[in-house]
Amino acid sequence: MTSLEPYVLRYWEGEFNIRLTKSKNHQRLYQKKDIELIKRIKGLLYDEKFTIAGAKKKLRERKKQKPVSNQLPLELKASDEDSRKFKQALKDVRNELQGILDSLESSNGSNA
Repeated sequence: MTSLEPYVLRYWEGEFNIRLTKSKNHQRLYQKKDIELIKRIKGLLYDEKFTIAGAKKKLRERKKQKPVSNQLPLELKASDEDSRKFKQALKDVRNELQGILDSLESSNGSNA
């Protein structure tokens, strides 16, 4: 997945504090986030020519800048017609949900 030699991965595990699990037969198992980190490290070291220390610093800076939530900024430029359609769709969904709720309440009332 990363095209790296096993000894490089083992070295980076120690240098960059990459946590991994091992299977019963002692194979190294990486999570998706670990693979992404390894790819980022590879890019910093091999493509951007950072030193190990420089890559560590860059990763720390990136961690500090990461937003608290995982939400992406969303910018929508909708026309008035799009807004009207969207509002109507929301009203339709609300009405349908209210109908389901009413139906459930009436069926629970008849069973009581």
